[in-house]
Amino acid sequence: MNKRKFCTWIVTYLAIAALQPQQATARLAGVKSEAVVAVVNPVDAFVSAYNPAGLASLPDRWDLGGYALHLYGRSQIRNLPTYPAPIVAQLGGFQPSNFNDKWNGTHTNNLYSGEFAIKKGWCFHPYRKKVELAAGYAVWNKLADKTTYGRPVPLYGTTPLAQDYLMETASFSLATRMCEMHSLGIALEFNMQRINRKGFQNFDHPGITLFPGHVTNRGYAYSAGLGVQIGYLFEYDGLKLGVSWTPRSHMRKFDKYKGFDAQQGSLDNIETLRGGIGYRFYNLTASFGAEHYWIKNIRSLGDVPFPDKTGPQYLFGGNHGPGNGYRDITIYTGSLEYEMNRCFTIRGAYRRHRTLIERDKTFANLHTLPAFKEEILIGGTWKFSENQEVSLLFFNVLKCKIKGKNSIPRTVAASTPGGVVQLPINAVVGPDGLTNQRAGGEADIKAATFGFGISLGRYF
Repeated sequence: MNKRKFCTWIVTYLAIAALQPQQATARLAGVKSEAVVAVVNPVDAFVSAYNPAGLASLPDRWDLGGYALHLYGRSQIRNLPTYPAPIVAQLGGFQPSNFNDKWNGTHTNNLYSGEFAIKKGWCFHPYRKKVELAAGYAVWNKLADKTTYGRPVPLYGTTPLAQDYLMETASFSLATRMCEMHSLGIALEFNMQRINRKGFQNFDHPGITLFPGHVTNRGYAYSAGLGVQIGYLFEYDGLKLGVSWTPRSHMRKFDKYKGFDAQQGSLDNIETLRGGIGYRFYNLTASFGAEHYWIKNIRSLGDVPFPDKTGPQYLFGGNHGPGNGYRDITIYTGSLEYEMNRCFTIRGAYRRHRTLIERDKTFANLHTLPAFKEEILIGGTWKFSENQEVSLLFFNVLKCKIKGKNSIPRTVAASTPGGVVQLPINAVVGPDGLTNQRAGGEADIKAATFGFGISLGRYF
């Protein structure tokens, strides 16, 4: 097999192998880059996922990596009331306290993923002035969310609850460096989404969704779209400053699930702004960075789960339909990288952000379990020859629990012998029957992720 066929096979294989589901917030882009503030520290060819301008500072190389993850996610519904027999009879035998239970939301808890990136540079001297150009290609996991329940969650549906969402990105990048200090880069990104939902039968009903039959158990749906990322990197005497911006970009709608996601199945790429500062002192590089995600602009993610307005546009699938209630987040990262000698380098990073949801959104997110706010990453690289190296990464998204507060509404959609209807499930029983007050039933969620990655890098 010649080199051209080999490279084509590798790129094609990784574009498919990388389409493996990952836990929410487990962005995987570069075994080396993950453990640094990559927007200012170009350490491998995956820098194009964070700041395409960093390609101009790298030697020619390719990186081939893989990850193994262990997922942990749990949910609980507690304190739903026990109604007296006369009220249960009025509701057709519907007893709220029967739904107090605990579930394992990661029935499939071991997952795997692959990635690939390559960078090639050129240097020209037109009119006796040095011009440096670099090009790169990378395939990586941008966003993901996977939950798998081993049995139904009755307040959601009649089959085991599951959601598998993935956004995979392939980028083509160009960068240039001027005056040995300033680098500019741009990346054209091809984004592909995949989603599959099961166990949402209680939402698949006229009066709850605009499009019955397009809510749950429809198999995998796919969506694609183009996006861009632009970046800038400044380097001078050990000091580095970097910034990159990814604007919101349009994705094709999920027609199979247009009855669940707002705006008839719309789920666009999130606008992101990254910035960082780093300084190298002898063999130690210290960096700090921040990434801001404008999530609320995506209606399927940012709209409130239980709108207090009525009308077709506020039903599931409508232009102002219910969402996950996610909020905008800023991820802060600090990292250290120490070059022990020519052969060994160690690095570590700590990330922190507020949780994606507030306490009143837990019940609406039993299918996403977004209980994450801290991550620890430790890695290292062994350069075992002049042009080859192997890198390792260990990471732990620390266990986080969100206890619900005002999370379960007074009425929810529930299955009865007569079909799926709105029934009081969290109401106080007064002297004359049910009141408009909540009885105190809540939903709690907790989650964590553990994993490691390994990559092979080669200079050429």
